[in-house]
Amino acid sequence: LPLPWGAAVAFKRLHLESSAPGAPRPTVHAPPPPPTVRYIALGDSITAGMCSRSAAYPELLAGMSPGWEAVNLGAPGVRADLAPAQAVVAARPDLVTVMLGAEDWVSCDRGLMQPATSLLSRLRVDLPPGIPIALITPLASEREEKRCNGAAAATPQELRMQLAAAVESRKSSGDSSIFLVHGVSLLPPSLLPDGLHPSHQGNLELARNLQAQLGFAPVKFSVVSCSPLTVAVAGIRPRGGFDFYFGSATDEAKVIERMRDGAAAGDEHQCAGRSLMLDARGRVTGTADATGAATVTVDAVTGMDACHNVVFEIFDTSTCANSRLGNVASSHNTVVDTPAERWAHWPPPPPPAQISIPAGGTVGSPAGGAPGGGAAVGQAVPGVNSPAGVNSPA
Repeated sequence: LPLPWGAAVAFKRLHLESSAPGAPRPTVHAPPPPPTVRYIALGDSITAGMCSRSAAYPELLAGMSPGWEAVNLGAPGVRADLAPAQAVVAARPDLVTVMLGAEDWVSCDRGLMQPATSLLSRLRVDLPPGIPIALITPLASEREEKRCNGAAAATPQELRMQLAAAVESRKSSGDSSIFLVHGVSLLPPSLLPDGLHPSHQGNLELARNLQAQLGFAPVKFSVVSCSPLTVAVAGIRPRGGFDFYFGSATDEAKVIERMRDGAAAGDEHQCAGRSLMLDARGRVTGTADATGAATVTVDAVTGMDACHNVVFEIFDTSTCANSRLGNVASSHNTVVDTPAERWAHWPPPPPPAQISIPAGGTVGSPAGGAPGGGAAVGQAVPGVNSPAGVNSPA
């Protein structure tokens, strides 16, 4: 049923009838409970779901979060200077994401910082105070090395830098509910069948990684100490396995392969087909305790400089749910500096319990990476692990 794009629609009446002789009377079931969270996604044809055979990433993300409703305001051709801010405001959002830049590269008639700053300012003025707004920079695509053919003559990376500057401008003006999400790490280019728009699998992967980067992922963590890097993990399936990848920031997400080169049988990557939002150089595997918690110590990451520069990502190998990217300096727990930290519907989840598990995790290296190192999960950390007798049974 086509409805006006970006406009309020009042539902008045529904009439059902059957003209077939002896056909049963149509049954109308009670509507589901109303959603508690309205998520508004503003964007261009990528947000609209072009090249996806079903739902786009906003609907998929909302489907991962009980009680959420997605309103997709993505439409082909939308640029930052043409984005309908009033349609966002009229939808009465609890959370807003803005993914723009692809069409601005096509038009190439102006820079992005001024129109993006203007859009964010209009949204902040017209929305209720404190509504989180996350600006997502353009995904990695086949255009990376190309300058657009127009007055702006910009590469996608230059447009990303302009969008980041627009967010910083809002933050410097005192807006504490504006956030930046780096699009290049959210999706591997191999999931863009036309070089720009995500496939159905790409939209699903985009939704999972975006959920994590917004702070709403079920897999949670909190950095306990540095040198060596020690992280408390929670939200894993009880007594289930997990993979702790560590490495450096990347300019392109990478698909996890089933086996790394030279790996022995039994060392498969359980979440093959998912993507890593980092350039991984090591992997620690382990098992959570009965509460879904564990403490991970990575001996390969020592020294304060290395510890503060390394980034990490955690996968529950039972569900293949992942955490946001972690970093000691900028993202030391699951929600800091994310929309989830400013969430009005419930308090942010508490930090993971610092509970250790028995040694026995194994160390491997990620797909495509050099062999890495790390401590077995459950290594004793003075002053961090639970007292003797509290650790999980073998």
